[in-house]
Amino acid sequence: SIHAYADRISNCAARGEEGEALLRQHCRRAVLQLILSERYAGYQHSSSVNSIKGAHLMPFDEYVNACLTKLKLPCLRPDERQELFVAYTPALELWRRVLVMIVIRNLLAPLWEAIILLDRLLFLAEKGHRAALVPLFDPLFSPRNYALVGLKSAADAAWFARMIATAVKNGNNIKDASLADAIFIL
Repeated sequence: SIHAYADRISNCAARGEEGEALLRQHCRRAVLQLILSERYAGYQHSSSVNSIKGAHLMPFDEYVNACLTKLKLPCLRPDERQELFVAYTPALELWRRVLVMIVIRNLLAPLWEAIILLDRLLFLAEKGHRAALVPLFDPLFSPRNYALVGLKSAADAAWFARMIATAVKNGNNIKDASLADAIFIL
């Protein structure tokens, strides 16, 4: 959530140089994606390189080699390392812009999530189905805290949504097979 990300930025700012290096890591990851798409034609996007320990403290060429190793791609030769430094240093200096874009994305994510859910809810209503958006837990944990619940029968969807919300709020799991058969979640 945006609150968690704001806390992360505040913590990084309080940590001085190491904190700035953590914030720069977003840009380093973006430039890595650029390098992979430009130099490794068969590469498919992967998030597996996010777990390189101490990546924010490594020189960029070592970070790229560690990522290439993790992705089982050939490492950079010494001459390629120098070329990499010259070609991508200007992009690495744009880390503040990348950080701003990430913050904007995090601010807008709940809005887009709500628009998509409401669109799906309206689609079901237009098709004559009874449906409701059910909050499953506190939105501070995740903006994806809603389930779209629709009923196949003519039963009251709002009643059913309240029943599920009450059960979840009370910490109960809904295991009644007849109820599970009556709903579908998109």
